[in-house]
Amino acid sequence: MDIAYTKYKTMKGKDVAKFDDLGKKNQLSYLREQAKALTNMAAMVPYRMPGDTNSRLIQTEILMH
Repeated sequence: MDIAYTKYKTMKGKDVAKFDDLGKKNQLSYLREQAKALTNMAAMVPYRMPGDTNSRLIQTEILMH
């Protein structure tokens, strides 16, 4: 999740030409989808993870929206 968030911050901070704005939006959307998938997968794992692990995943996903 940290890798996805780092990529998101890097992409969000880049100045992109107007013609490539759609590509940037698509990439940011893809990274948000990855974060959501990671959070959902962690919630479905039968092993009970510590509460702080799940809360950190959710907080990171929220930061990406």
